[in-house]
Amino acid sequence: MDLLDRAQELEEEHLERSLAFRFVVPVGPARENCIECDDPIPAKRLAAIPGCQLCVDCQAELEIEQRKQL
Repeated sequence: MDLLDRAQELEEEHLERSLAFRFVVPVGPARENCIECDDPIPAKRLAAIPGCQLCVDCQAELEIEQRKQL
């Protein structure tokens, strides 16, 4: 395997991990309050994301942490 093959392989792995984080669908019933901070989750967010467990701020923090792990 040469250097270009390895670079392509690493790029594919990175893409797969990125897509895996992006398309995680919440499981279970939606919550009225965030499981992290206990703030209310807006009705529009609950309607848009079935099974929503996190408020917008906590979801953003989670995604930032997940990106750091890539």
